[in-house]
Amino acid sequence: MKKSKKVVKEYKFKEGFFKWKYGNKAQAVGEEIDKIKYENNGILKPRFVIEAAKNSNNPLHEMFEWNDEKAAELQRLQFARGIISSLVIEVKFNNHKTQQNVFYSVTLNPENKNDNKVGYLEIGEVMGDDRYKLQVVNKALQEISYWQGKYSSYNELSKIFESIELTKEYIAKKKQEMLELEF
Repeated sequence: MKKSKKVVKEYKFKEGFFKWKYGNKAQAVGEEIDKIKYENNGILKPRFVIEAAKNSNNPLHEMFEWNDEKAAELQRLQFARGIISSLVIEVKFNNHKTQQNVFYSVTLNPENKNDNKVGYLEIGEVMGDDRYKLQVVNKALQEISYWQGKYSSYNELSKIFESIELTKEYIAKKKQEMLELEF
């Protein structure tokens, strides 16, 4: 009789807030999410996660704000971010219309480690300052890398992935040139 192999899942958070704040808890969180899915016939919904997290002994509990007043304010802040980042302008050039984002999220004083507040600047301001432009390009590369990782098993997208790698190499050279100019 053949022994069945047990699949071992190693959970981690992708780059961002959850990795920064809860990175050491990713395994427990992933296992809890698996358990919730199993308990709901293989279906996972956000409300199932919230319901399980209400138990103060659940590893998900501390990840939520249970003070309704604070949670409402956090939700409004997130909604405001959504409004800001969803605004686009329509640009017409030679009878061709395209949409582009109006605002981009950047660290406003990247050289001052004590005052690195995040805010939104209009595209013209970002494009006119190499520091801000580089931040936006870096964020775009992170998003592309995430997307690439998510769909890497699809051979149909291999030409896109090749272009992404060439673009990453080009941008790395440009960054190096910028750093050399600063010194």
